[in-house]
Amino acid sequence: GGSASMLFLLAPTMATTTFVASGFVPYFNSGSGFEVSGVIYDIETDRLSTPSQTFTFSLDGVDPACSSGAGGAANSCGIHIHAGTSCAEDALGHYYSTASDPWSAVAYTADEADQAQGTFSVETGLAASEIDGHTFIIHAFDGSRIACAIIMQPPQFLEARGFVPYFSYSGNLQVSGSIDPITTSHLAVATQTFTFSLDGVDPACSSGAGGAANSCGIHIHAGTSCAEDALGHYYSTASDPWSAVAYTADEADQAQGTFSVETGLAASEI
Repeated sequence: GGSASMLFLLAPTMATTTFVASGFVPYFNSGSGFEVSGVIYDIETDRLSTPSQTFTFSLDGVDPACSSGAGGAANSCGIHIHAGTSCAEDALGHYYSTASDPWSAVAYTADEADQAQGTFSVETGLAASEIDGHTFIIHAFDGSRIACAIIMQPPQFLEARGFVPYFSYSGNLQVSGSIDPITTSHLAVATQTFTFSLDGVDPACSSGAGGAANSCGIHIHAGTSCAEDALGHYYSTASDPWSAVAYTADEADQAQGTFSVETGLAASEI
């Protein structure tokens, strides 16, 4: 509201067959004490005669006994997709549709900092849509399961840039810059997190918002055009989560920062 410039959202470009697995938790019945963290990213599926998953991993807190790679135990130092779809229960066996198990020889090697990095390609016979939502399991040197994460599509990255004066604004402020990235996390209440870097904002906002409604605000609105009324704040929660979201201008009339706002809206809705 007020003299704020309306943000314009550009559609994301993202390969729908690329997945990630992060936010590792201890395997549900593991008492090992390992606390694996990190990410398995760029999980991509090719379309060869036997579909393969290629993935890159960067992990911390893996089993130091894996410093020379896998041992003789089944699943030693393994990093495998399993058939289960929850980290709160049995992840079931390795996930594949080929005649033999392609995961048996897939193992990480720990460095001296108990970290592991690498890239593997595994012929599972599974399509990209079939691995979505399944578990990625990290194994110890003895083959036991020590960590679990769920394979999912990466957050959709949206952005807002190319600011123009609000259609009815007749003042002298000329806002430029970007809001990038705008991500959506699907927690209990869907939340947008965005980082902004703006120039030409209101210098009166040097101490943050004043008492007026929407003072120094930086808000997503329900409208979909910068040439007409942007309508009200956009959210689906019981109360307006945008009312306290405001920037602070610096001495160069610039503003930077990051906010997380529980709007209840999916990425596709904004």
